[in-house]
Amino acid sequence: GGVVMYGYPELAVALGIGLSYVRADDQGLTFRNGVKTHTVPWSEIKAFRYRDGDPWPFVLVRSEVEQRPMLGIQRSDRDYAEQCVGELRVRLADAYGETAG
Repeated sequence: GGVVMYGYPELAVALGIGLSYVRADDQGLTFRNGVKTHTVPWSEIKAFRYRDGDPWPFVLVRSEVEQRPMLGIQRSDRDYAEQCVGELRVRLADAYGETAG
């Protein structure tokens, strides 16, 4: 007989999202998705993508043909999520000596 592992995959996903965060400082962006932490300097960040329907924003990294989700910002937080992405865009513009638009 087999053992049914009902609920454990959902628990793992919830825990992974719950451990996630996004932090920005003068050097760049640090974010954790589940148990993996990423640190990206501003000079390596191309842009942030957060379109209608995206469950969370993505950071587009210059050195890689890659976009990484930032699970620490959730679409379900609505206005707060928009505010967080807006602040990240301002910090990115400041790092490049530009004005956010």
